[in-house]
Amino acid sequence: MGMMGMMGMGLGMLLWTALLIALIAVAVVLVVRATRRPTDAHRGGSGRREDSSAEDEVRMRYARGELDTDEFRRRLQDLREN
Repeated sequence: MGMMGMMGMGLGMLLWTALLIALIAVAVVLVVRATRRPTDAHRGGSGRREDSSAEDEVRMRYARGELDTDEFRRRLQDLREN
């Protein structure tokens, strides 16, 4: 093989290596996105996940007897209005 054949083969190997690295990077990004917690995906968005979490906390406090019915309703209303 001449010099041009060797350079062509080297260039081909370089391109295949770059393609393999790109595929691995895409796979890593997809795995990270698939395994992220749902709350991470909602940060900076509408805030709906945080609202549900706050409402859940009020419900739990009411269930434990820490809030009376009036306070429970007031806090839920405040959360839903804001």
